[in-house]
Amino acid sequence: MAGRTGCQHESMAAFREAVKAMPGSPITDAGLVANGTKHFKQERIKTGKHDGAFQRNMVQANAFDVSYLWLERDGKKQRAEDFVDELLQFWESFFEDHALPQFKDGVGRSGRERCLCGKQFVDFDNRGMTITGCPHCNRWKPLGNRFIRLGAEDLRAVRLQHGIDP
Repeated sequence: MAGRTGCQHESMAAFREAVKAMPGSPITDAGLVANGTKHFKQERIKTGKHDGAFQRNMVQANAFDVSYLWLERDGKKQRAEDFVDELLQFWESFFEDHALPQFKDGVGRSGRERCLCGKQFVDFDNRGMTITGCPHCNRWKPLGNRFIRLGAEDLRAVRLQHGIDP
């Protein structure tokens, strides 16, 4: 970080501490999960698996008691996938707030041609608003807004529109 044009932090450690101190930053907890897992020390942050009565691929996840991974934050269990979404939203906001490009290659309105999963991005009209995203990962970015996830019905309609098996 030192010597980088426009960077207010004198070292990577200073940058790391500044990011951890930002309001709503999940970075400290992410470090606890990573280090606790790496060193097999669950006392750093509690994690586990909830064994539900149903397998996720059999039913709608929010309608039945399905299995999931969790971590404990502030005395409450949080689904691991929700925590990962929180991390992604944190970094997307950070990049937007600091006017940093999120991707090396700037291609098209979405900034990329392909999703991180390797699939082609698609555009679709959602009630008069053009949304770009991945029908496979269900990550969508309305122009000028943060990433969102579509509801099951909307995602099914987009997949059918683009000839992707639901």
